[in-house]
Amino acid sequence: MPLIVHRALLCACIGGFCAISAPAQTHWEGIGLPGLFTDLRELVVDTSNDILYAAGIAVPLDYDGNTGRPLFRRMNNAWDTLAVVLPQANALVLWHDTLIVGGSFSSLNGQSYAGIAAWDGSTWHAYGDLPPAGVINRLRVLDGELYALGVFETMDGVYCNGIAKRVGGHWESIGAINTTSNCSVQDLAIYDGHYVAVGGISFPGNPYRDVVIQENGTWGPVGPQGLIGNFAYGRACAVYQGDLYVGGSIPLNAGNAGHGIMRWDGNQWNDVGGGLTYAPNDYTYLTGASRFVERDGLLFAMGSFLYAGGVPASGLATWDGTRWCGLGGHLDPPVYSIAFYQDTLYASCFINADGINVNCAARFIGSSYADTCGVWVGLEEITEEPPLLYPQPAQAGSWVHGLPQGTTRVHVVDRLGRSWQSGAPQERALLLPITLPPGAYVLVCEQARGQSHLPLLVVP
Repeated sequence: MPLIVHRALLCACIGGFCAISAPAQTHWEGIGLPGLFTDLRELVVDTSNDILYAAGIAVPLDYDGNTGRPLFRRMNNAWDTLAVVLPQANALVLWHDTLIVGGSFSSLNGQSYAGIAAWDGSTWHAYGDLPPAGVINRLRVLDGELYALGVFETMDGVYCNGIAKRVGGHWESIGAINTTSNCSVQDLAIYDGHYVAVGGISFPGNPYRDVVIQENGTWGPVGPQGLIGNFAYGRACAVYQGDLYVGGSIPLNAGNAGHGIMRWDGNQWNDVGGGLTYAPNDYTYLTGASRFVERDGLLFAMGSFLYAGGVPASGLATWDGTRWCGLGGHLDPPVYSIAFYQDTLYASCFINADGINVNCAARFIGSSYADTCGVWVGLEEITEEPPLLYPQPAQAGSWVHGLPQGTTRVHVVDRLGRSWQSGAPQERALLLPITLPPGAYVLVCEQARGQSHLPLLVVP
């Protein structure tokens, strides 16, 4: 049964635009995660055995005579401690019915492990030879194959430089990224038959960085130079609807095509519906996606942001290829991980959800979604005479006159699908409490019969 967005929404679509209505009691609630977390890095579900696993940075606790940061599991609606590690675990993945954990730990349950270990359902065992200074940032399954990503020169004695692939009972290189220093690889995707890696990746003497593609055995930039900006940093990548999506600290004002997220169509980088920000249309801060998950035809983006394309979306949003939607309620970002467990969405967060301390883990109450969506990008239908704006140029206190009869609410949206204002009109007129920059806008006018979409031109 599909879980997300569409289950509890009513949509009225005209010419590619959709009006959204939904119940208004959407919220998150804690799931009773034990221990005391400050940073929950990974939630993983074993659907075959009905188990939810959680790992991250928590206050160390005692378990079976050993002290360390806990790995928890939830079975039959109850949590227990599976293991403790020191210093910490960053990644969990379920592969071939085996739970793999990776990170920067050197001990697990008091025994020596080199940053990676496996749980077969009854015992822990070693799962590779990582150098003492090595760190695994993420474990990734692509096309049924397991990859380890992080900061390590070798794995099982083979030079890998941040990316290793599990083959049989050992790890192999897929072709090392040849830099003069260690890479910090954060994510990996297979795009058009080629590996794409993102992270802290730079090549001294060359301008390209942070997002690279392997072609004919050689790594090079995606686009002219990958990500632009001294503070740019790739954190996530995924292939969705045939295009490559990259998220991370991606500043629009440094010359990138988007903010916090971009889309590569095979020829150029593109904005993704206005990007991911802390405030609508505010590209000051380095916000962005740090993880992608595809589910029910939607791309879930999670990370450190409060708005997706101007839509309220606290650390978690969905993208359908043309517009952003927020799930409702409020998670304190960053959101590092989500999981679908017994048809319920679970998510990590920073301590609180909907203003309540949930110890970094919450579940979404799926029967009461209050989804908020932007308009579809690049589509438009004009069904009425255009309204008038007075005075021009627009300023705080200007009025839009001549809205359609029976309009109950108006959304002012720019050509990138970013929402600038929403409000209820007064006698077919809308007051603008903000100054709209010069340009072309669309007024999405909600009415009982559906929607009207009217052009609004703001002159310099």
